[in-house]
Amino acid sequence: MDTAKRRAQTPLGDMLRWGLLVGSLTWPAMSVAQRAPAKDDRPAEDIVVTGQRLKGSVVTEVAPLAVLDENTIRSLGGTKIRDLLRAVRAQTASGPETEPILLLNGRRVASDDQIHSLPPEAIERMEILPEAVAVQFGYPPTKRVVNFITKRNFTARTMELVGGGSTDGGAGQGGGEIGSTMLRGDQRFTLSARYDRTNALRQDARRIVPDSDILFDRIGNVVASGGATLDPRLDALAGRPVAVAAVPAEPGRRSALDAYLAGAGQPRTTDLGAFRTLVPTTDAVQVRGLVTQQLGRAMLTLDASFAANRSRALNGLAPAVVAIGRDHPANPFATTVNLYRYFEEAGVLRQQGTGTTVHTGGGLNGALGKWNWNVTAAYDRSTSVNRNDLGVDPAVVQAAVDAGANPFQPMPPAIARSGSATVTRSLSNAVQAKAFVNGPAARLPAGPVLMTVTLDQARTASDADLGFAGAPRARVTQVTRNGSVGVVVPIASAREGVLSALGELSANADIRVAQVTNAGTMLNTNYGMNWTPVRPLRLGLIWAETRTPPPVRQLTDPVLLVPNVPFFDFATGQSILVTTVNGGNPALRPEERRTLTVNVDVQPIRDGKLTVGVGYTDTAISNQLMMLGASTPAILAAFPRLFQRDANARLIEVDMRPVNLFRQRQQSVMGRFNMFGTIGPEPQMPDMAAGPPPGPPPQPKFYYMGLMPTLRLRDRLTLQEGAPPIDLLAGDTISGTGGQPRMEVFGFMGVNGGGWNLSLSGFWRGATRVRSDLPASDLRFSSLTNISFSLSAELERWLTSTPLARRTTLELQIDNLLNQRLDVRDGLGRTPDRFQPAFLDPLGRVAKLTLRKLF
Repeated sequence: MDTAKRRAQTPLGDMLRWGLLVGSLTWPAMSVAQRAPAKDDRPAEDIVVTGQRLKGSVVTEVAPLAVLDENTIRSLGGTKIRDLLRAVRAQTASGPETEPILLLNGRRVASDDQIHSLPPEAIERMEILPEAVAVQFGYPPTKRVVNFITKRNFTARTMELVGGGSTDGGAGQGGGEIGSTMLRGDQRFTLSARYDRTNALRQDARRIVPDSDILFDRIGNVVASGGATLDPRLDALAGRPVAVAAVPAEPGRRSALDAYLAGAGQPRTTDLGAFRTLVPTTDAVQVRGLVTQQLGRAMLTLDASFAANRSRALNGLAPAVVAIGRDHPANPFATTVNLYRYFEEAGVLRQQGTGTTVHTGGGLNGALGKWNWNVTAAYDRSTSVNRNDLGVDPAVVQAAVDAGANPFQPMPPAIARSGSATVTRSLSNAVQAKAFVNGPAARLPAGPVLMTVTLDQARTASDADLGFAGAPRARVTQVTRNGSVGVVVPIASAREGVLSALGELSANADIRVAQVTNAGTMLNTNYGMNWTPVRPLRLGLIWAETRTPPPVRQLTDPVLLVPNVPFFDFATGQSILVTTVNGGNPALRPEERRTLTVNVDVQPIRDGKLTVGVGYTDTAISNQLMMLGASTPAILAAFPRLFQRDANARLIEVDMRPVNLFRQRQQSVMGRFNMFGTIGPEPQMPDMAAGPPPGPPPQPKFYYMGLMPTLRLRDRLTLQEGAPPIDLLAGDTISGTGGQPRMEVFGFMGVNGGGWNLSLSGFWRGATRVRSDLPASDLRFSSLTNISFSLSAELERWLTSTPLARRTTLELQIDNLLNQRLDVRDGLGRTPDRFQPAFLDPLGRVAKLTLRKLF
């Protein structure tokens, strides 16, 4: 192959060809902007400056929704950037279940990890901006933007130790992190290493009653075939038909018919609590580093990370159903019967998993006139190995019994461990390159027209070993090429004196073209409007049409069989143990979405510290990717092959691999209330003429609070074309653990001052119901309130004479403060075994103590 062909097949060569195509369309506008005379000597990255702009702020014509200073950030509490984002969720969510776009010092980052690696103390300000700003950075205008502005000079070495666990006992947690951060102007250096461990929680540590619907037992239960009775003679002895009986505990009596009278109609149950873990033992290690350095007139960023994890769990005993022929010497019955037995001689079933992830990346960003540019490249490699014990092979056991082996006695090791284990391995390599440029393409009377052009290409190769003898390896290579153009067009501006009666009005558009292997060409379009008719009022409108291919992992993940999984069968109203089939589905099709979002925000106070808003979202989804976890009549009719039953119609296997659902329509209204500021008058500073104060100077008290209620108006789903729709708000389910709550509320409150920080956060979720004509399957799920509490103290405030207390914080965090769990009742007022509270939430209340020091 010649050099030209090789170059054409590289990601860089493909990006150059796309760049020539998109650049030929946009260069004339860029040239006009370059030739336009500048009105002043503003810095190159500035477009419009109104008042004093902090370095690192987003340069935009759109006013921010909120700006949080350092004191307000401290009132949010937390020791991680993700803690800050969770606290301000009510202000950053554009719609239900949407996460904001993150920027650092007004620029894109190659990975959000570059921001998460920073300690909160390094952040000087947070800007929360509306969806229209996302277009300026090459993103669709469907999410809000959070810009983190760092301090110009900051140095800290951090050490953190964490310990805790469930207040109900078990599942102890521990870990630690060390890190170093150095900020000098635009130069950054971060390096951190973290280790976390969670100890296993066995089932017998919780109040879980053995399920009487499960016929498997360590000694065994015998069941008549085909719904008949075991033996007319046993019926006569019992005085009633007997279809199931417990095997006698005394081995010498198991071949005598009358020995089964004591257990006639009363199958024995085995408590698997000692052999099953509700929470696995997990270990996780992560090391990551980043350096940003000036390179000529550009900034060079290099980052790398390594992560490894391991998990170990117990999964009960090996179950098997064995048919004992009527002529078998161990069978005292007149007919063939089925023996349901845990083959304890196979040992406890174990699950083990390991995984590693390696990431390397780099980027360059700079300015060309008033145009900013950014180029990034990254390589990611992930591996995983999973081992899952299957115990006995029912076919091998059946063959041994047919040959005369006694099924009531322990089997030889060669038979007991015939099921061996499935071992699956997967490897994924991903290479990605992105290029981005934005700036003023032209100037209209109302302001500059901002244009953004992005190009990116990604190649992901996945190789998976399915874990079965003779099974082919699953190999998929997906190449995605994207090109997009986004514009923000000012229409009216009272500030510029253009159509002043309309206030500030701008429109935005983002058009993306993608070519994806095996999915063809996909067009994504996003249009929006941002309008501020008067100062305290802002209206935003977004219309988005997207088509997204399934992730490579969902196509190629190896098939993993997991036995002994608790499952509720809505068809029979029984809690049972099934084998689940997990993994990827190569037949998945791209998902399509059409979304209309309308947001209204009001800031009635001039300083912008109070915001009240409401948002409406209408989403139509086609070919949605989802895993089905309920055997309801609607799902059984649409996907019958996902559920396998035995000869007695008992569910034995459930396929949990993702599938495409035909169509879904969702409508919701989301409210937002956010307020922050100072509590009371600011304290007076001490008189320095009288000498230095004995301790740190007094601090004012700052607070932040947010509330986000969500009301779902509609959530109807059509599973297959031609099937009747199901209503997830009115009694239907696809997860099996309740319907969709009509009402949810999220809230946060934080107060900081005097060396203390107190925060409360939580959510309330309304009750749901899964309707059924069968009383045992007509389930009511209670509402749920989950509140988290955090109290931290700066130790130097009290231990003034202890050097180690300087910049040291002790934090107590309690999740699920009220120790609430779902309460599930069927139509008969009972709690199905599968929905016992400890099954749904094994941990309950969790308390953690964190000691953190900055050097």
